[in-house]
Amino acid sequence: MVLSKKLFSAGDLLKQCRIFSFDNNRPYYLKSVARMILGKLGNSADIDKLLDLLDLPMIEFEKAELLCCFINLEKGKRNSLFGRLTKEGPILEMAVKYIKSQTTIKD
Repeated sequence: MVLSKKLFSAGDLLKQCRIFSFDNNRPYYLKSVARMILGKLGNSADIDKLLDLLDLPMIEFEKAELLCCFINLEKGKRNSLFGRLTKEGPILEMAVKYIKSQTTIKD
C-alpha cells in the first residue's frame, strides 16, 4: 500500500463539504462535520450560507452546534449574532460562552 499517493485535494474536500452541509437527505452527523469544516476552511460565501441556516426552524441543540462553526467569524459580526441568539435559550447561551472562551480573535 502506497500512503504517499494523493487521494484528494483540499479543494475536493471543500466541494464535498458544500454538498453535504446543505443536503437534508444526508445523515445529521455528516452535515454536522461538513459544516464544521466549512466554518474553519470555507470562504465568506460558505459562512454566509451557514449563517442563513440559522433562520430556518431547528431545535436549540442543532442551532448551538451550528454556532460552533462560527468560531472564526469576524468579531463584530460574531458578537452581534451571539447577542441575538443568547436570548433564545440556555443551550445557546452555553454554546456562546464556550465559543467565546475558545476564540483567539484580536481586537
